Amino acid sequence: SRIALREGDVLVLEGGPDALARLTENRDFLLLTPFQAQVRRPNKAVIAGIVMLGAIVLATLPQVGLGLGALTGAAAMVLTGCLTPRQAYRSVDVRMYLFVAGAIPLGLAMKSSGTAELLAGLLRGMVAAWDERLILLAMFVFVGVIVQFMGSDSATVALFGPIAIALASTLGHAPEAYVVTVAIAAMVAILTPMSHHNLIIYAPGGYRFFDYARMGAPLTLLLGVVTAVLAPMLWSA
Repeated sequence: SRIALREGDVLVLEGGPDALARLTENRDFLLLTPFQAQVRRPNKAVIAGIVMLGAIVLATLPQVGLGLGALTGAAAMVLTGCLTPRQAYRSVDVRMYLFVAGAIPLGLAMKSSGTAELLAGLLRGMVAAWDERLILLAMFVFVGVIVQFMGSDSATVALFGPIAIALASTLGHAPEAYVVTVAIAAMVAILTPMSHHNLIIYAPGGYRFFDYARMGAPLTLLLGVVTAVLAPMLWSA
């Protein structure tokens, strides 16, 4: 082409997945619309499957553990050519790691500084007359809504776990039931497509944003009721 490009020019491009994928790695261009397709390597499918199964087996071994097993699997994916080093680097969400790394010490600080006990004392005045199952249901719904926007179940448990334990202690209830309720609620992130596993099926399934709320709200409430009923039966003070 004889047209000279200048800074700030906007281009509409069409091409195959390989060409567009190479364009995303070119630092001279900024994609206004993210390119979602991935370059497929059918010849690496069997190797990737074997590596994944090997990582799972390693993670189940007590001598290795989940962290080392997953790290070994990720390294094997790069060494066998299933992923390029650049793809592996770009797949790491640094913001999420920083968020979790900050939330865990924040939860510990809330426990050691007495903030968790202070908040638990305030909550106790509101729910002291409630049935334990109703308290657990309210806690489940609250945590289930908060986790939609925090984006990390681990960080959510780290923040609200100390408060749940302190609240159970002030009410004379078993703390295990409260911790389990918080943990299960933190994993039920199905009200919005914000979490990673929901985003995976968001575009391929043709879903809309409110489809998650329409289907996720009754399911979240059902899981909350089941948890609130069973937790006090399994763990009692």
